[in-house]
Amino acid sequence: MTRTDTFELRPRSHRDELLLLELLDASAACNNQLNYDRRQTLFETTENADNRVPSAS
Repeated sequence: MTRTDTFELRPRSHRDELLLLELLDASAACNNQLNYDRRQTLFETTENADNRVPSAS
């Protein structure tokens, strides 16, 4: 299952291109930090592994 949407952005000016790159860089950094925090929580949790994953109900 893929949880991504793909689309193409076309900046209209050099300034727009720089702003887009800054936004993408910040987004990647935020996503990396979130993944790191989730991973640390996984390894720091002393509970049973079944209790770390929320149930579907």
